[in-house]
Amino acid sequence: MKPLVALLIALASFQSLSAADFSTDTIPTITFQVLNAETKEPISMAHAINVSRGKGTITDMLGYFQIPITSGDSLKVTAIGYFEMVSPQWGPFSTDTLFYTIHLNPRIYELEGVRFSRFSSYQRFLKEFAALKLAKDKNAETENLVAKYFAKTIRDMAMMNLPSGTSGISFGKDWYARQKEKLEEQLEKERKADVIRKKFNEVIVNELTGLTGISANIFMAYCDFSETFLYESNDYSIRIRIVEKWEAYKQEKVNTKPDFSPIVKPKKKKKDIKVEVSVQQGVAKY
Repeated sequence: MKPLVALLIALASFQSLSAADFSTDTIPTITFQVLNAETKEPISMAHAINVSRGKGTITDMLGYFQIPITSGDSLKVTAIGYFEMVSPQWGPFSTDTLFYTIHLNPRIYELEGVRFSRFSSYQRFLKEFAALKLAKDKNAETENLVAKYFAKTIRDMAMMNLPSGTSGISFGKDWYARQKEKLEEQLEKERKADVIRKKFNEVIVNELTGLTGISANIFMAYCDFSETFLYESNDYSIRIRIVEKWEAYKQEKVNTKPDFSPIVKPKKKKKDIKVEVSVQQGVAKY
């Protein structure tokens, strides 16, 4: 009796295993497409899992994926930025259908307020701020340039050419201070001249009037703008003045027409020669 029972149990186990293998091999592979429920746009990189059979995959750039699934299997689809979709018993499916559509609803993540702080305390802020290296402004750059210039000049100079020192109390600025002021004045003049050249030049005159070469230079001299006006005014104001001067310049050229009438030389008047005879002195006077 016992051998018969054992044989029946073994036979039942073999049949169940064979049925399981057969069912796994015969599960159809179905194609799905995951879309945004609001915009109907495909969702890429979404995760699809057949929970019942432990099979998973991800969607392609067009939202498609293929997975083995049959009626009664649980399908779970998740994607970042969307609510997950779980179907406990999906199906039935038909292999004749091109693909099935799955819609996911967009999800907004609410995050708690985050506070960023570089300094853990006020004392650390003061310490790091005091050690902070700020960018130099134009005045600091000018002073640095002047200092380098004088340092190089002094190294290259012969000591005998230096101004002789004086004993006692000295009044006024020394030689180095005066040279520094002269250099700073020259640098300031060059800077202003450069600003003026950028605001008023032949290129700008050509754009507004069409003049080139000598004609442009003559018109620029005709404008006779002061350096103060060119330096302190903006580009728009200067261009307006150039156009006004150009209209006046053209009007003057129209009104001033050349006179081609022949030049008549005035006739010279003949001087009357008077002769006076002095009898007494015997001298003729003209």
